[in-house]
Amino acid sequence: MIHLFRENFTVQILELGESGFIANTKESWWYEGSECVEKNSKKEVGKDTNALELDSVFGVFYILFAGMALGFSVCIFEFLVFCYRQSRQFKVSFFTVVHANFVTCFKSMFEMNSIGSLSRVYSPIKQTQLPIANNKIHRLLSSQSKPFTSIKKGRRPEEGNDAYEGFCIDLFSEIAKNLNLSYELHLVADGKFGEELSNGTWNGMIGELMSGKADVALASLTITSERQKVVDFTKPYMDVSVSLMAKIPEHEKSSFAFLIPLHYEIWLCILFCYISVSIVYFITARISMMAWRDGDERYYDQNGFKYTISNCFFLTLGAVLQRGEDMCTKESPFSSRLVGGGWWFFTLIIISSYTANLAAFQTVDRMKTEINSAEDLAAQTEVLYGSIDGGSTKSFFKNSQSGTFQRLYMFMKDRKTFTKSTLDGVQKVRDSDGKFIFLLESTMNEYYNARPPCNTMRIGGNLNLKNYGIATPQGSQLL
Repeated sequence: MIHLFRENFTVQILELGESGFIANTKESWWYEGSECVEKNSKKEVGKDTNALELDSVFGVFYILFAGMALGFSVCIFEFLVFCYRQSRQFKVSFFTVVHANFVTCFKSMFEMNSIGSLSRVYSPIKQTQLPIANNKIHRLLSSQSKPFTSIKKGRRPEEGNDAYEGFCIDLFSEIAKNLNLSYELHLVADGKFGEELSNGTWNGMIGELMSGKADVALASLTITSERQKVVDFTKPYMDVSVSLMAKIPEHEKSSFAFLIPLHYEIWLCILFCYISVSIVYFITARISMMAWRDGDERYYDQNGFKYTISNCFFLTLGAVLQRGEDMCTKESPFSSRLVGGGWWFFTLIIISSYTANLAAFQTVDRMKTEINSAEDLAAQTEVLYGSIDGGSTKSFFKNSQSGTFQRLYMFMKDRKTFTKSTLDGVQKVRDSDGKFIFLLESTMNEYYNARPPCNTMRIGGNLNLKNYGIATPQGSQLL
């Protein structure tokens, strides 16, 4: 006997997978419009994140803005001084000179080509309406779990199929359209996927399929050997694995984090050395006769002295910023060259050390946790962990022959850390301050990591590999 119902679904899943529909639909429900994707949605512990974040160097911008404000203030002061001198020279009113010079400066700023206006071209998006399926099938069963199936905001389940949204809804709608089918969707009564009870019966979605309350089950339903003994599955439509979810360690952010790689005592020593070297520059050059030689008038004061105190401070600062000055010539005193050579070597070491420490600081400050695998989790008891009660993840640990996984299951059983739903487990991770790790399927891990408040992450690798599939009662046919 050909199970046409199951075979049609299997062919449709293969075709939709080959066409990219399943991948594109998953991308839209998992990551499209997410606020966390750029922050940490796909980060895993062990990957380098050495990029310097804006939050850590924003203090540099404070300094830059302060410098620009100070420069602007000095510019205004110089402008007023210039106007005052002109008013004294030409014996006219000070305000008249200010007005004339201001008008001249204002006009010169706008003597340039005007910026052309930008034009925007909008193209209307054409909306296409899907044809409505006609042939009615029996009930479609699902489980409320974002992003697979959920009730739309402000809607009620009594309103029918239009009250639901999610990845599974889009997938089955495409299948129904291609097969010219219609369906009635309802949620599983107890909210569970299904596990075998001690009396031999099944609960959840598997139980409703076996009792004839539903014809199709489409959700994040894992294909397992136990389930496949009592229901039929189509070809897998998604590959998943068991993974670990933990809360992202919180680090105190500072706008002046770029100062942290060096201790404050070192910064004070650098400032002291800068002042000291500048003064020594000035004194050695003042004593030396070479600093009084004739040369470029830009570097000499009215007494013919080249190394003024302001020039010395600026010359020392230029070495720190790796900016040479024209006043550093062969005519410089030998004593000043010795001071300058020592200062340049000092700045070379300091800058190199600062750069290395800054990179190391950014690397160490990335997302990290002491637990990176199931072995690490089983080897400790301080951090609690759990999984969904009545799901395939729990069955995996319960039936596993691995000693590590058996220890994990016994710990969860003894501490009663199983959760009623995925959302309950995720919320427990977010509220635990790093003291709870949730074992869940990788697809749900990725989804919730990409959702606000963006404070969860995936740690470690895959614990096992499994698949999602569409389930039907054994012997089901398309009527």
